[in-house]
Amino acid sequence: MRRSRYEELVRAADYHGEGSARLYLAGEYANALIGCGHSVDALEALHRNDRSDRRIVDVLADRLRDRAEIRREVGRTSADPAEAAEQYRLGIADTTRAIALRESLGPPEYPLWVPNVRLQRAEFHAHLGAAEPARADAAAAVAGHREHRTAGDEDTETLMAVALARQAEVLALIGSPALEARREAVTLYRAYDSQGLRTRHQHGLIWSSTPTWPRYCATAVDLARDLGPPNADHAPEALLALQDAAEGFADPSTGPDRWATYRTLRQQVRWLGELGADALAAAYLAVAAAGAHVDPADVRALRPGLDRLLAAT
Repeated sequence: MRRSRYEELVRAADYHGEGSARLYLAGEYANALIGCGHSVDALEALHRNDRSDRRIVDVLADRLRDRAEIRREVGRTSADPAEAAEQYRLGIADTTRAIALRESLGPPEYPLWVPNVRLQRAEFHAHLGAAEPARADAAAAVAGHREHRTAGDEDTETLMAVALARQAEVLALIGSPALEARREAVTLYRAYDSQGLRTRHQHGLIWSSTPTWPRYCATAVDLARDLGPPNADHAPEALLALQDAAEGFADPSTGPDRWATYRTLRQQVRWLGELGADALAAAYLAVAAAGAHVDPADVRALRPGLDRLLAAT
């Protein structure tokens, strides 16, 4: 390959790769997919020219992973089931090749790269109804996270929380129990109520494997749903999870979702009814009555009463 052609392909790979990432983070998934495809095509040409160039293999694996991530969102947001299914099938091809390329390089510099891509592939399989491949990939991915988790380390433990929450989503899609995965995810997330988790989304660097507080809130709501319908036995666990979620959804630093706060407070009213806590349920209902104008301070002020109730339960 002529040097000028080589340099042209390198520029194309970089230009389209960076552009597609910006488009993805801006929610322009269709255009992001086109741009990422151009980057992959350029990198494939460079790889065919010299299959021994480890730098090209490394970047090509990353770009295939990125394209799979974009396909995930194109499929998720598509109104056409056939188009969504096609993106999921192509996503399986991209993730499978990405894993093979990365593993051909030997032990990875970042040990969670392959587990995270396995989770992508598990999600694609689950959306297509392929239960066994989905379950196997999700289990292998969580095992990889567990192997590299360091107790007391926020980075590895919150990454594992995301992996567990995604495993739970895969299990739910294929009709398998997801409660234990969600329960462990909530436990890990709750230990790290940090400013980093609460503000990370503001920097725009959010991928499917990124731990954020809004994702914790969604997982907490899912946990309460898995524990339901409302019952006295599971009420303490569900109410604590929902309180975290309600406060998180209302928090200005997390890009507040006040209607999600309202819905979560209303769920807590139903759970409180199972404990016969009518006065506290009325307090929750009064805060929820503000709807989209709910005050975060009012939501936080409910927690002491909930803590007293649960301590006495």
